[in-house]
Amino acid sequence: MPPTAALAQTEQTAEQPAEQAAPKRPAHYPETIFGLHERGGEQLMLDAGKRGWVLELAAIGLDGNSTPADFSGLAGAGLGVMVRINHGYGSTGTLPTPDRYGDFAAACARYVQRSRGCHIWIIGNEPNHEDERPNGQHILPHEYARAYSLCRAAIRGVRGHEQDQVLVAGPAPWNATTTYPGNEKGDWVRYFVHVLTALPDDGCDGFSLHTYTHALDPRQITGDFFHTTPGYRHLRNEFRTYRDFMNAIPDRFRHLPVFITETDPTTRGQGWNPGRNVGWVRAAYREIANWNRNPAHQPILALILYRWPQVPDQPEWSISNRPGIIEDFRQALRAEKATDFLLRMPVKREPPVVLKPGKLLPANQRWRGLVTAPLGLNQRSGPTTQHAVLQVLPHETAVLVLAEVDEWLYVEALGRAGYVHGSYVLRQQAGPSPAQPRPYLRQRADLHKAPLAPAAQQQIQVAETAPWIEQAIATTWNQFGALALLLAKTLKLEPAVAMGVLAIESGGRAFAPDGRMLLRFENHIFFEEWGKQDPERFAQHFRFEAAHPWRGHQWRPDPNRAWRDFHGDQNAEWEVFEFARTQINAPAALRSISMGAPQIMGFNHDRIGFASAEAMFDAFSTSAHAQVIGFFDFVNAEPARLDALRQADYLAFATAYNGEGQAALYAALIQDAVQVFTRLRAAAAAPAPESPAESPPAPVTEPDGASQLPAPPPPTSTDPATPAPVDGEIVAAWRTHVLEGFAHNREMFDRLLEAFMGPYQTTVWMYRILFGVGLGGFIVAAVAGIWSGEARISAVFGGLGVAAFVSYFLSHPLAALEENLNFITWLGVIYNSYWTRLVYAMDQETIQQDLDAMTEDFV
Repeated sequence: MPPTAALAQTEQTAEQPAEQAAPKRPAHYPETIFGLHERGGEQLMLDAGKRGWVLELAAIGLDGNSTPADFSGLAGAGLGVMVRINHGYGSTGTLPTPDRYGDFAAACARYVQRSRGCHIWIIGNEPNHEDERPNGQHILPHEYARAYSLCRAAIRGVRGHEQDQVLVAGPAPWNATTTYPGNEKGDWVRYFVHVLTALPDDGCDGFSLHTYTHALDPRQITGDFFHTTPGYRHLRNEFRTYRDFMNAIPDRFRHLPVFITETDPTTRGQGWNPGRNVGWVRAAYREIANWNRNPAHQPILALILYRWPQVPDQPEWSISNRPGIIEDFRQALRAEKATDFLLRMPVKREPPVVLKPGKLLPANQRWRGLVTAPLGLNQRSGPTTQHAVLQVLPHETAVLVLAEVDEWLYVEALGRAGYVHGSYVLRQQAGPSPAQPRPYLRQRADLHKAPLAPAAQQQIQVAETAPWIEQAIATTWNQFGALALLLAKTLKLEPAVAMGVLAIESGGRAFAPDGRMLLRFENHIFFEEWGKQDPERFAQHFRFEAAHPWRGHQWRPDPNRAWRDFHGDQNAEWEVFEFARTQINAPAALRSISMGAPQIMGFNHDRIGFASAEAMFDAFSTSAHAQVIGFFDFVNAEPARLDALRQADYLAFATAYNGEGQAALYAALIQDAVQVFTRLRAAAAAPAPESPAESPPAPVTEPDGASQLPAPPPPTSTDPATPAPVDGEIVAAWRTHVLEGFAHNREMFDRLLEAFMGPYQTTVWMYRILFGVGLGGFIVAAVAGIWSGEARISAVFGGLGVAAFVSYFLSHPLAALEENLNFITWLGVIYNSYWTRLVYAMDQETIQQDLDAMTEDFV
């Protein structure tokens, strides 16, 4: 089974633990998921006949006796009531300091005892947010879990509230300021997981979550937008951040209710502005309704808009004074089908039985690893995807491997033992390797620590006017040579072959001058990855030639603007990529780019051992080592490719690597590069001559039967002992220009050949018809003369036949056809010769004269 099947947390499996009957909706629950933060706008729901939720706030301090606690009016109207209990706001802290947790729990009990009309309580608010810390002191996950447990016990100890639901507070999405051992990056989903890990199976009643967009834009609700900052790219950056939290809830808590108790456009100072009805509210409720329609999903029972009243210190988020937002809410309340927005209660499943492996690893062979799956890794009750999910281990969770079962690992993580797929666990300690489909070079720590470039005295220097292939070889060797030789030895490749292939396929550059990784965004691939699902929106922003999808790539950020070219300009490539990633679909965008020096497509991430295109992007973006190793992993992924290189069968390699269309061209380029590297490295290793060499280098020999570009001319003016530096960007641009030129050459030749072959075929058929008429006329004349005795008929048809034969032979058909064929052959020679000479026209001072000479010679 494919390892990627182990990733998706929401997959439906063939065997699930037995479900109990769906529970009835509690009496204090409303009918729908609609809701508002604080009272004042509830009449909108009542007028629409859609009773929903109202969330109220209570800052009780350590007293609990002075804050209003009567919510009976709301409950009496059939509305659901939730109250978020805070210790205080701002520096007072949503919770007190840990030494006062017991006092706060007692205050919660006193407050609940005085209350009327509420049976759902949230303990604190966004405990990972810096604004909620008591006197600036961090609230760590285990501390919040202790405070929650104390408050829950105290509240449920109040008479009449024994069955009340006490909810875990929603962490602040996108807030990375609460760091601690095990969460050095402040990952908000990991914080949530660590809170849940600290709670016992019977020690939680449900969850409050927060989810937002950055602007009043409904497109930010329905798309998967991911963070672009390294370390957080596995996390969503808009409304669907709720899915990250939902996917992190372990199986033991999947039967509990989940409420989204805050949602809004969250940018401070902007909020709901400009306040127009753009469909944001409707899109948000439709998104949650669609989530709930999937029976495999843990249902979400509320989506509460923040906030109804006008508050002096938060004017941007008030709804009551924004008619456009109110009308949007009214339209959401009237949306069809009304049943889509009804509550669906979660179903309790019997806890899964975890299978025990047949044999555990000896204690001295157990090893530790890290989860590499960007969206989290399912830990299951058995070693197949048909077994139940116990919990989802977040990205970079530490695991202890206790046993290996084929491609699965039996691990202990976050307090539970279960099975994970070995492809998504990165080894951190010595010991036997985890079961893998095959080993990857990138898993070897020694390769990542090896020198990247050769020593200064081993570097290759070439003249500024040297042909592009020499410059590409020198640039590639000087950048990556030391590591490439080590990888060649590992794969049992000739060093020259390894360097030649790497130079042609990479161009010798990993990063642009601004430090960003080189990439190329492919419109036609993005169409396959995403555009087919929404062709209308794709056509607004992207286009390519239908007949030749790799050509004609253009884009525009606004459908009303002009189309833009972007290939050949790294700033433009990044602009279109970031647009596709942040505004449309991040996973599809990442799969649609070729990355770094080797220009490996994102959709090939699994071929080089990455769990996702995003994981590959993160690695390639920060490390030239990762790019070079990734290239050789890609070569090693297919035995045919590796065998072809070991046998110096460059055509077979190019066919497998580049495709049949450009295989011959790339094979010739690779062969040239191998020979040029051999010559240049030998020259670099030889003692320096006392004076610059005046004679050209030794001619390059080629294997029998091989075809290649002619040997380049020697440098004419620059002293090889003191060469000018090679501009890698110019080399790469020239390489792209040449390759595209040969492609255009081939296309133009094909078009001209097609144009000439039409008249050629017409001529052939005319000769055939002429010959047929002559032969037919002769036969008719003969038959008519024999059977009818009519001399006139015989004379007419006989004369026609003779005339046709005479015309046929006088026109010299064979000579005419040979002339056409000679012209077509001459045309091919002209085009190929012209481009071959253009490849070696590298001298800036004579380039114009060279072009004029080529034009005069061939045109």
